[in-house]
Amino acid sequence: MNRRFSKGLGWGIIDNISGTGINFIVGILLARALSPEEFSVIGVSMLLVTISNIISDGGISTALVRKTAPTIADFNTAFTVNLCASIGVYCCLFVIAPYLSQGLDTPILSKVIRSLGVIIIISALSIVPKSQLTRDINFSTQALASSSSSIVGAIVALTLIYKGYGIWSFVVQQIVRQTIYTLVLWSVIKHIPRLGFSSHSARNLFSFGSRLLIAGLIDAFYNNVYFYFLGKTYNSHHLGLYSRSDQFSVGLVANFALVLQRVSLPALAQIKHDKIQFSENFKQLYNKTTIFALLFSGFIAATSDNFVLLLIGNQWKESIIIIKILAISALFQPLIVLYQNVLQVYGKSKLYLNIEVARKLIAIVLVSIGIATSFTFLLFTFTGIALTSWLLYGHYASKHLNNNNLLQGAEIIFKHLLPTVLICFLVYKIEFSTSSHLVEFILQSIVFMVLSTCYLLVIFPAFRTKITSRISF
Repeated sequence: MNRRFSKGLGWGIIDNISGTGINFIVGILLARALSPEEFSVIGVSMLLVTISNIISDGGISTALVRKTAPTIADFNTAFTVNLCASIGVYCCLFVIAPYLSQGLDTPILSKVIRSLGVIIIISALSIVPKSQLTRDINFSTQALASSSSSIVGAIVALTLIYKGYGIWSFVVQQIVRQTIYTLVLWSVIKHIPRLGFSSHSARNLFSFGSRLLIAGLIDAFYNNVYFYFLGKTYNSHHLGLYSRSDQFSVGLVANFALVLQRVSLPALAQIKHDKIQFSENFKQLYNKTTIFALLFSGFIAATSDNFVLLLIGNQWKESIIIIKILAISALFQPLIVLYQNVLQVYGKSKLYLNIEVARKLIAIVLVSIGIATSFTFLLFTFTGIALTSWLLYGHYASKHLNNNNLLQGAEIIFKHLLPTVLICFLVYKIEFSTSSHLVEFILQSIVFMVLSTCYLLVIFPAFRTKITSRISF
């Protein structure tokens, strides 16, 4: 499992980095070509598409991945349900689009929603093929599909931007990217899904997936509503600082957490019937993930001064301290994902939903207190939310782990906390007396890599042996 998992994780990271990087570059060029009003149209449209995709999926993709031995009937049923749901959701969007456009007093919004909405149906066609590849921990093919589709989409977008098509450059890019991604997946999968329906398969898949669907909708609703209230409470300056800081701290770690979730779920699902092996593999995975989360979050906090000034300029200097604070909450994200996957592997979707509702209620209370107190205190409440989520998921997930409780998880964190904090503190305090933020950042990164490698060599004998053998060679 370890070798396949590591390989899958590596390809998952490549997939994530390539897609994110390309979209980042295209986003910068679009920002230069489009007005703020046009960006708001894109924001509203993509929000609707995202929610629609959650509804179309219905949690069925996760149900397929975690199921021990899905049949052809399961795949065909999932394909049929996803396709029909996507068509139904798109028809609803098509009908309400003019009313949304009128309500927001944005005439072009209706056309954009109706055009971008096609992505919902195209995405539905990729759900089952993607689930098949995920079950096989085949993330190299997914990375190929994602990278190739992103590159072609970017070329199309840049061409249309150059020719002055404005907002439609983004619309066409998204449709082209998703179409190519789906076609590549269909060309490599072993079992081509067909239209078909089994009531037994549907009940089995949806009994698990329906609760994940509700949890996903709650999460999407919460993330957008609380951001709205932040905008209403604080001025655009504070909101912009928070938004950008969250992207460079929590967002970066969350991207890794997303990859970890995709890879670890099928890997753990394959050994769920052997409780001893499952618990042992989970412990090893949790230990390595903890080290990575601490080091990565610490690196972000330690280098944020030069990183911010280098990438987005002096006008964003105030975001540096915000990034440092948010980095504390970011380190819990990958660990929460691991505990979530334990519940999903063992089919505890009802419990998963209940925990998700509980953590959102707690989050609302903490954010409300933060908003009523001060902006700085609000930032620290996000650490409280992350810690609470870790405690909730960890407590219930531990019941399915043989001799591996939440207290042991906390011990692993504290075991690596002091060394990683010391490493990152040294990286932060070392001054190279250069006038270039780029040079400073590169030198900090080198020091971090050296110190981190030394620490890994000390705590992982297998890693030390591997490095030594390569040097000897």
